[in-house]
Amino acid sequence: MSHKLGYIFFECLGEDLALDFSYDFENNVRFMRKIPSINEAPWHEWLGLQWQDVVTSNAVIEVKSETQNPKILDNENKELEFKCRKLWLSLMLTGPFYLDNAYFLTGSEINNKIEIRRFFKFDRWFHPGDNFVETITDIEVNKWKNIFLQIEEIYKRKEDFTRFKRGLLCFLKGCNESQVFFRLPYFVRSLEALSIPDKGKTARQFKSRVSQWWPANSQKGHFSEDAMITLSEIYDLRCDFEHMHPPKIDDVNKQLLRSYQCEKVARNAYYDILMNSNKLKMFINDDTIKRFWVNQ
Repeated sequence: MSHKLGYIFFECLGEDLALDFSYDFENNVRFMRKIPSINEAPWHEWLGLQWQDVVTSNAVIEVKSETQNPKILDNENKELEFKCRKLWLSLMLTGPFYLDNAYFLTGSEINNKIEIRRFFKFDRWFHPGDNFVETITDIEVNKWKNIFLQIEEIYKRKEDFTRFKRGLLCFLKGCNESQVFFRLPYFVRSLEALSIPDKGKTARQFKSRVSQWWPANSQKGHFSEDAMITLSEIYDLRCDFEHMHPPKIDDVNKQLLRSYQCEKVARNAYYDILMNSNKLKMFINDDTIKRFWVNQ
């Protein structure tokens, strides 16, 4: 049996996971620590040190599909790439993990021999500081799987969840940005996709609607401040960044904290909605989202 393959090779902080750790998300979708054995000679010669980043990765996402045309790059490979992208988005939604040197590879497996036919550097998550980074554990991997399965379902419904999907892309874009003045506005935008504020009431409704996803019972750490005051600062900072005004908060470390807090709130929001079927159906389109907030 021949297969088409899609991979994301990357580096992560996963010391709690054994080197032989492997976890199946669904049939032919797997996360593992062990690097598969591939024919790397042509890629090593072509890409040199960049290929070295690939083979020194300590984590792999693997997606397979049976095929009758293993030697051809076609829509089957594109579908595998899209599934890998959904897995990566789901990982971003799972937690603020340290992730680096991510590469997408696609090709085929014939008679248990893996050949790579396409290769490019993938998106990464830029972490704003070591204080905001978590380690991937088996519990987090299970959470990642559950998020991915829900993401799969909403993307099957091509005409539904349009605003929700746009919000997910904003969240992913924020994770990929290294500069806080780009990063924070994307996280705010991802939350506005859910809060759908009325014109002229955006700042007030952002605070009141988004505050329900502020981490509860945070007496210390990054969320010990008043939620409404902090969300107001986040929104004002976003406006300063968007309109190129000098930010009212000029302390870069505080800007990074506000960005991380907004990222965390957005992550909580999407996880809450994805894992609650009754709530998720209220985010199918703009009309249902508006009804959701009327009833809050």
